[in-house]
Amino acid sequence: MIFHLSKPASKKYEIKAIEASLMQFKDYNIQYAIVHLSYQHNYRLFSTNNENGIARGTFVEIASRQALLHLGQSSKTPILLRVDKRSVYDNEESMYKDLYAIAKQILYFSHLSHRTFKPANVPVTIKYPQLMSKLSSELMVIEGWDKTNLEIVKNQLWFI
Repeated sequence: MIFHLSKPASKKYEIKAIEASLMQFKDYNIQYAIVHLSYQHNYRLFSTNNENGIARGTFVEIASRQALLHLGQSSKTPILLRVDKRSVYDNEESMYKDLYAIAKQILYFSHLSHRTFKPANVPVTIKYPQLMSKLSSELMVIEGWDKTNLEIVKNQLWFI
């Protein structure tokens, strides 16, 4: 299982939720990775061939748990992938460590969108929750809106 987060994982929230989920299946050998995806970094990619720029899907491993992945043709800012090294089970064998496979999954998720057929600069696993959050906050400013209407989706599982 690979968990995509747009912010570093919090022991209090994300890691606690993942631990609770995985403990329900403790009889199985489930490998997992918690991946923080961010454009907030100082890394840049440059091409020596100015005609085509940087190819979409360019992967650059920085360290054993960090890499850059270029998702957009016009942007020089790649997305930074950081695999969280904290183990829910305190067991190194349960950690999924194939950084290239994780990057490939993120690239594939950037091709999914309900809004366009074009590949996006952000994978749907990050974009969709951002859109849901934005829409729910916009609903709060509507006069007479009852925020308990959002309780219906609060504890639902969402699969993309």
